[in-house]
Amino acid sequence: QFLYFIGTIENEILQRDHNHRTSELMSVFDPSCQTSETIRDLDRLHPGIIQSFRGPNGCSIVHHFAAAGDLQLLQSCNDLNCEFAAVDDNHRNVLFYSMKQCDPLISDYCLKHLQPADLTLLDIHGCTCLHAAIASDHPSQVEWCVSNNVHLVDATFTYTPLQMAQKRGNQKIINLLRFAPSKIKKSPDINLEHKDKPTPEQLRRLVSLEKKIFPKNEVMDVQRELSKRNTKLIIAKCSRDQHIVGYLLYTVTSPEANIIKLAVEPASRRQGIGYSLLEMVLEKIAAARLTLCSLHVDVTRSEARELYRGIGFTEEEIIKNYYSEGRDAQRMIKSLKS
Repeated sequence: QFLYFIGTIENEILQRDHNHRTSELMSVFDPSCQTSETIRDLDRLHPGIIQSFRGPNGCSIVHHFAAAGDLQLLQSCNDLNCEFAAVDDNHRNVLFYSMKQCDPLISDYCLKHLQPADLTLLDIHGCTCLHAAIASDHPSQVEWCVSNNVHLVDATFTYTPLQMAQKRGNQKIINLLRFAPSKIKKSPDINLEHKDKPTPEQLRRLVSLEKKIFPKNEVMDVQRELSKRNTKLIIAKCSRDQHIVGYLLYTVTSPEANIIKLAVEPASRRQGIGYSLLEMVLEKIAAARLTLCSLHVDVTRSEARELYRGIGFTEEEIIKNYYSEGRDAQRMIKSLKS
């Protein structure tokens, strides 16, 4: 009983000591603290407490110092063997936090302490480090991502990097993304193929997808549509098994092209596939020296309209009862004049 009593007291003392040291460590989240004061506080604490500590939202000391843009404190963390690859509750690592600053030196330092696998991280919303850089409105950080090729994939976020930049309206960032197409990858596991006519097997898959994706009153006779001379097809295939996951149909009537169908299977959405299909069709239309591309979209489909706006389409007139009684269409166009 005596030994049990002594052990209980010892555990209580250790717990109080741990709580006291944790309380001291919380002071580093106070923005009024000077760097020298914080370093002094860190020197007084046991490395194990610093390494395992988590603040708001599971944020580690390394995350906090990266977000604050304090290179000296990050170096102190490295000296204490803190884990740079750790993620917070939102599955964001130190690179995400470094994007909050306009100093690429912070990101450079973080990058040195990460493995290649850490650079392809997605947070719980499907955001990449590039999305975080765009959200910070720091062109220097976006340029850093492009230069270092740090996971510049469209990923699963609602908006592609360029779409997100256009939505925020930062022209410098828009230009950085627009003029660096060779470095920004699109849907890494997807191959696009432009065809006049699909193979019989591909046609069966297109018909199946059409019925699966659209309501019965909107299902198109794909075979009949593709039999027309001026109808073109772009398909998106999974590079692993050549499975068709999306397609785009458009017609050409000089000097204009009209997108009549864009579809991506539900399980493959939010991976930049629709955006990539649109990019290819606009490239093909421009190469054919056509001057305008048009389409119609249900006025209630806000995400689809945002996608089209993100790639440069503008909204024109609303056409009443276009799809059925009470279902209107928004006509959208994109000028391709040089």
